[in-house]
Amino acid sequence: MLALQSAVKAQGELIAKLKADNADKQTIGVAVDQLKKLKTELDTLAAEIKAANEAHLVFRRNVEDVLLRRFFYVNSFEIYGGIGGLFDFGPPGCALKDNIIELWRQHFVLTESMLEVSCTYVLFQILFMLTHSCFFKIDVLLLKLS
Repeated sequence: MLALQSAVKAQGELIAKLKADNADKQTIGVAVDQLKKLKTELDTLAAEIKAANEAHLVFRRNVEDVLLRRFFYVNSFEIYGGIGGLFDFGPPGCALKDNIIELWRQHFVLTESMLEVSCTYVLFQILFMLTHSCFFKIDVLLLKLS
């Protein structure tokens, strides 16, 4: 696509140069015809790419719909509006996650002799509890004031 865009740009510059040099109309006409042909190819390619992207998005929406309906995952804290990027796994999602982790362990820890490290993720939980309790206190305060 980039090569085709570059060719269109170069052909346009060539036409501008021909016009600046007062070339004959037949030479300019041939160059314009080549430019039209290149633009048609570029438009066709762009339409094909757009159709492929739309098909990909439809496929992705369908897969996400199936995963949600089968309870592979659900947005975390969905009843509170959800938090972007955080998910809770249902039973099939937990099984899939465990299988992926086991494959990872077999390859990296056992085959490659790497060391496995498990780090804490308590900070997020503490921050969530603090902000959640803060919002709860604000809601209670507003109820008392009204």
